Amino acid sequence: MKATAVAIAVLACLAGTACRSSEASGLADRCEPLNQSEAEQVVRQWVYEDYNPDMNPSAEFPLEETTTDRIWNRLDSQLYTCTSTTPGMSNRPLLIECEDVFDLGQYRGLGGHEVDELRVTDLDADGSHELVFLDTWGSGIVRTAVVMYLDDGDKQLLQADVAFTMNVDFERVSDQELYIVDHTQEGVDEPRIGRVLLESGSLVETLTIELVDGLPADVLDDIWFDYGT
Repeated sequence: MKATAVAIAVLACLAGTACRSSEASGLADRCEPLNQSEAEQVVRQWVYEDYNPDMNPSAEFPLEETTTDRIWNRLDSQLYTCTSTTPGMSNRPLLIECEDVFDLGQYRGLGGHEVDELRVTDLDADGSHELVFLDTWGSGIVRTAVVMYLDDGDKQLLQADVAFTMNVDFERVSDQELYIVDHTQEGVDEPRIGRVLLESGSLVETLTIELVDGLPADVLDDIWFDYGT
């Protein structure tokens, strides 16, 4: 029986430096990338106007840029991690398009937190790319959720209603084909445990994880169903 989990509607650049190419994507109205000082100024403004106006005014919000070629060329955005020690902002992932800040850490929970395995996709083949990533957090029980950023005229995050308590990552075959793999399975040639799908309904879009048939019981024990509900 094929199990299906439905969702409700980083980091990979070496040495912590921007690995964005200077090639234009062919969009005449795209913004120029922000420099470090400009990005930190934009984030500071976002913190006090949108995120938490009551934040200590003396707090600092240094950034580490981890923009990749695919993120810049497909999403016209820059990816940053806030390296501040300020509670709530420490290790917080932020996506900036022009001067618009989007918080990728909206679903973060208590305990240690890490966003990684970012993949640019077009799962529904509509020509508009998404950013899919793993969001790992917890104290005691560490869990990993699958989260997607997309902009279809309304920027939003989708989070799958399952989480994993084993070590998982992604296998990207193409823009339309993305799998979750579990490398802890010994002696398994193809450790795929599910495919990530984006489905569009009449009102909302849902992120679906379609589990493969016949998963071993010990693997199913490490899958947290009804996550976030």
